[in-house]
Amino acid sequence: MKLQVALDLTNLDSAVELAKRLFGNGLVDIIEAGTPLIKAYGMYSVSRMRVCCPTAPIFADLKTMDAGRIEVKLAAEHGANMVSVLAAAPLDTIREFSEEARRLGLSTVVDFIGVVNVEDRVKEVLSTVKVDYVGLHVGIDVQDARRVTAEVLIDEAESIRSRYG
Repeated sequence: MKLQVALDLTNLDSAVELAKRLFGNGLVDIIEAGTPLIKAYGMYSVSRMRVCCPTAPIFADLKTMDAGRIEVKLAAEHGANMVSVLAAAPLDTIREFSEEARRLGLSTVVDFIGVVNVEDRVKEVLSTVKVDYVGLHVGIDVQDARRVTAEVLIDEAESIRSRYG
């Protein structure tokens, strides 16, 4: 099992200190430069994570919707090992994103936040694109509004795992 921490902070110094403590003490395996951190500081936040935790797998949670190759290249240049693309993106974007990530040695996460029929989209994506991880992600706003419970997510994960491995 691998444990990932999402640094969805907007204070870079706090995120760096937290990453150092968590990874440095062996408490987590993967450091995620979360979307709010990347929006606040750009790819510099990924570079800072790489400097503070040189041996850590760094996940740049880009949530790419367009310009897949460009975003993967930028993340790789700044030290990321993993990158995310949104499942709602066009299949061509997901394909280009995944191909570039593979070429550069990065792992890919397809994030299903905002997808209404997750199982249909999983089938569509996995039948046309090679990806490393499927991310079942229900945003906080949606969890609150729709009262999504852990049980709902567990059922969805079990169904997807049984069908697609």
